[in-house]
Amino acid sequence: MEKPILYYWAPCPTCSVLTHFAEEHGIELDKRDVEQEAPYQELLELGGNADLIPYL
Repeated sequence: MEKPILYYWAPCPTCSVLTHFAEEHGIELDKRDVEQEAPYQELLELGGNADLIPYL
């Protein structure tokens, strides 16, 4: 099974809670920081909104 893709923003407190929870419970995520242009564009193409992250 492929790892779920998580679009997040490093300074986001909600994203931090989610990533710490995943780490504590051994959940592997393909994390993509929307502060970088490529992940940001991917998120937009999926219909996501960078203002509503984390986006799994």
